[in-house]
Amino acid sequence: KVYRKVLTPPPLSPQVYDSIHIDTQGFRIVSDLLSNAERLCQAEGPRAISRPLGGKQPLHEPVILLPMHRSYVDFLVLSFLLFAQSLPVPHIAANEDFLGLAGVNLVLRKAGAFYLRRKFAGDQLYTAVFGAYVAHLIETCPALEFYLEGTRSRTGKFIHPRTGLLSIVVKSFFEGRVKDIHFAPVALNYEKVTPLLISLA
Repeated sequence: KVYRKVLTPPPLSPQVYDSIHIDTQGFRIVSDLLSNAERLCQAEGPRAISRPLGGKQPLHEPVILLPMHRSYVDFLVLSFLLFAQSLPVPHIAANEDFLGLAGVNLVLRKAGAFYLRRKFAGDQLYTAVFGAYVAHLIETCPALEFYLEGTRSRTGKFIHPRTGLLSIVVKSFFEGRVKDIHFAPVALNYEKVTPLLISLA
């Protein structure tokens, strides 16, 4: 319902986007990785939650989706495509600024978002708790999505990457929490960028 509300126009209203064009070859590769990740995740089941470090070799191979960030509709478009193909929808890192937008924060949360502070350097408790939560997602869920740029580009150009979340993901691998991690960069381009609030309206 969330995806259709944002991406599909109601009767007799202007359409937000005329069409979505997909790189079918690249999408097929990501689809295979996601299907395999979901199968391995189900095979391990709840054992992944309580497995001690250095214990039995994990089977899980999560997929990390790394889209460019050009519009607030980015992750909804990607999630909708995965949902439409009966593929696992990723958990998505979203900035806590959205928590102040009544209604929008609920839409994003129901679409798979979890919130984080823009900066939390120096806050050891928050860093530890958030790191443990992301590690848990990596260990137990098929897919995770976040933006390396950390924020939306206002010019269409790439922004210098922020490596905080990436370091947490890589740390999970080196700690032996997962067998492997597959990174899938995703290019999203628009003829016209539509703000999220206009889409929801």
